[in-house]
Amino acid sequence: MGIARTFQNLALYAGASTMENILTGRHFQNKQNIFLQMIWFGPARKEEIRQRRIAEEILDFLEIEHIRYAPVGSLPYGLRKRVELARALALEPSLLLVDEPMAG
Repeated sequence: MGIARTFQNLALYAGASTMENILTGRHFQNKQNIFLQMIWFGPARKEEIRQRRIAEEILDFLEIEHIRYAPVGSLPYGLRKRVELARALALEPSLLLVDEPMAG
């Protein structure tokens, strides 16, 4: 519906890296067949590269490129809030609801 939000209580995948968390926000933007995505073939490979490029732009915008491969569970609270904001921005919403953005 074009709405994304961040939560007061963080809702991130703690065992996944920052990039992987952002890419979960890009999941709904994938246009390719799930079977092509599973074997990473043809157009699915190009789509994956495009999604990663967009995720890199979000990392640069929020200035968190230095934690791209760090597990989110090992990050301080303030950086986790930024990762959650990055994941919300990855959805490309027309409306972004932010609950306590400056906490931490």
